[in-house]
Amino acid sequence: MRPLFRFYASVLALALAAALGAGPTAPPGAVPYSDEQRAVQYALLTSGLTQAGIPALLAAAGHGDPRAQFKLAVMYYHGVGLPQSYVNAMRWYKKAAVGGNATAQSALGMAYQEGLGVDRDYGEALKWDRLAAGQGVDNAQCNLGTLYQSGLGVPRSYALALLWFRRAADAGSVEGMGNLAKMYSRGQGTPRDYVLARRWFRKAARSGDVEAESDLGMLYLKGQGGPADRAAGLRWARKAADSGSASAEYVLGRLLESSERADFSGQEQQWYRKAAGQGNAPAQCALANLYYLGKGVPQDFGEALAWNRKAADQDWAPAEFNMGYMEEDGKGVAVDHAKALHWLLQAAEQGHADAQGGLGALYLSGLGTVRDYAQAYRWFAVLAQSPRAPLSDRELAVQERDQAARNLTQAELAAAKAFVRDWRPRPSRYVERSVGVP
Repeated sequence: MRPLFRFYASVLALALAAALGAGPTAPPGAVPYSDEQRAVQYALLTSGLTQAGIPALLAAAGHGDPRAQFKLAVMYYHGVGLPQSYVNAMRWYKKAAVGGNATAQSALGMAYQEGLGVDRDYGEALKWDRLAAGQGVDNAQCNLGTLYQSGLGVPRSYALALLWFRRAADAGSVEGMGNLAKMYSRGQGTPRDYVLARRWFRKAARSGDVEAESDLGMLYLKGQGGPADRAAGLRWARKAADSGSASAEYVLGRLLESSERADFSGQEQQWYRKAAGQGNAPAQCALANLYYLGKGVPQDFGEALAWNRKAADQDWAPAEFNMGYMEEDGKGVAVDHAKALHWLLQAAEQGHADAQGGLGALYLSGLGTVRDYAQAYRWFAVLAQSPRAPLSDRELAVQERDQAARNLTQAELAAAKAFVRDWRPRPSRYVERSVGVP
């Protein structure tokens, strides 16, 4: 999601910059403008504003002209023509927004949503996004959809998120198209529909949206929303990965790893490593698995442990399970059942079925903790009802659950059953830097 004032500077104005050429040469010793500052300068010049006109602009803004106030806000934000100041930028954005300038309202909503130059305040973000969205500003419509989708400053409503993403997408917003596609692919606010997801991801991808390129590649790989097409999946994923997107690099690694083509053998670790270096937890975990198995790299449990730890520290459940397994089995580290219990618990709470089984076994045996039949019952029972677990694992979990139950009082058993009845997986604390994680 891009701040509107940054979008104003770096997208609209860059088009003007391309038309006008390189611009004047900076005097000797001057600090050169960034591309973004130069783009803002061109946009202001083509709108009739010169350095000599700044006093007139300040006067017009002071007399309540929302357009002048918005221009001042952009100039202060980017430090073009005026000293850079987020405080002054936000002050003029707010004046312009109060004056009814829809673009300023959208910019102010984003500022409050992201805490850019002001304290983060989702209630204020909601207020300004609603005003701008109602006037048809697609950035505000996308931001409003995100607030409803995440329940920020307002009760979560996938239906309203879908509505606003749809309005933005229909207006031609590439971000809106991508967000709408995600809603269809996840079944949020609507029945899951991979056909529509693929259609909207394709629209966004063809407009150059890197995240959509990555997600479209994964849909082609899995054959979701249409026939599977590995070649198309690789083509879109590579296009996204070449842009430097960490999640796209990870997705490409996944595609290459699953490919049967001999000329792709070993290439996956190159892309996993690029994404892992940017902090992408799924890629860190995937790279760890390559080292653990010795697949395309020399087998190295120490490296596997190190990469798993990086991902586990970000609360990525598969890596937390791997850490638990390696601590329990002594792979790359001395056996430590207490640490194994810690990591398995983190993954189990997120719904990782294998971690739930391992956690139940530790509680049942008393390894790394005091033997606890109630906890063992809880986690085996949760696993037994997990739709993600294979039938054989669920059947075994029922046997272990019943073994633990024989050691519980009626009151303890009732409490354990209540826990299982009310249990829900907790969301991961991992924040994906971009999309594309399968």
